[in-house]
Amino acid sequence: DKKNWSKKQHTVIRHYEKAKNQHEVAEELNITQQAVSQTLRSVMWKEISSIEKEINSNLAAYEKILHK
Repeated sequence: DKKNWSKKQHTVIRHYEKAKNQHEVAEELNITQQAVSQTLRSVMWKEISSIEKEINSNLAAYEKILHK
């Protein structure tokens, strides 16, 4: 649940969404790549990201249907 994420977790995720590269995020935040990886795993980022992409894709398809 995103609202239960710590400030650090939110920061890592925000940077990762832009960079898509753990090493770059680590460098920007002055933490290790392992810390970035651990944060992504702890918030289940891979699963959440995949679900959000699927929802956005479905919404876009639905919008096209509505505007035909």
